[in-house]
Amino acid sequence: MPSPDSKSSLSYLLVAGAIALCAAACQPELSVIAEPVSGEEWVAAAARVHDPEGHWPIFAAEMVVGSFDEAGRFGFQEELYVDLGADTFRRTLIADGYLLEQTIGRGGRCRVSWPHPDPSDSQRRRFGLSGDPCDAITPPRRFNEFLTGLPMAALGERTRFSESPTDETIDGQPVKVVTLTFDDDPNGQQWYLCIDPETKVMRAARFDYFNATGEWIYYNAPVTFRGMRLSTSRLITAWPTDRFIVEQRILLAPVP
Repeated sequence: MPSPDSKSSLSYLLVAGAIALCAAACQPELSVIAEPVSGEEWVAAAARVHDPEGHWPIFAAEMVVGSFDEAGRFGFQEELYVDLGADTFRRTLIADGYLLEQTIGRGGRCRVSWPHPDPSDSQRRRFGLSGDPCDAITPPRRFNEFLTGLPMAALGERTRFSESPTDETIDGQPVKVVTLTFDDDPNGQQWYLCIDPETKVMRAARFDYFNATGEWIYYNAPVTFRGMRLSTSRLITAWPTDRFIVEQRILLAPVP
């Protein structure tokens, strides 16, 4: 079972360079078409299904993300506060028996609190207790906001879409797969969004590491949250082995 200090931290660091915060807050206006053709049109069509009124740029919620192993046993949880309109983020979790709180306030000011009496050097670096705390807080912020906001969060000026999607299957069902890269990522890391050709619901996403491996994120059927259709469960497996990594179950609550 991955811990917040190991697998999740690795995923944050590996993909953070490919995810720009402005992509999550700059959903462009695209003309409505009868049937999408290009990769960008397919992602835009999915975004309209998941967010028909364009609420994602001002998304605000309190989120509890619980992680479970393959047998359904609880592992750990993160409590997140996300307010895109106010450009703020807070992450709290129990690390080594102590409450870790990481915050990014308006204007990018970062703060960390972790009352561990004797943290190791690696813990100090990992949690942002030494050096710039933003270096430790920004990757999980980008990772969580991006996964929560897909497909809307993939739309932006810095995103490069495949010219046309490919036809593939997931669990025996057809999907359209759009390949994405981001101008912000000098290494050209790729993401893949899998969209149901009939409903335009996004069913899965994948990202590649730089060693011919990666991770699949399978989304459950979305629920309605403040006018948006968002997933409350994500199953993450390794690619290409399909080895189970973690199941994340998400509770969403509106910000008062």
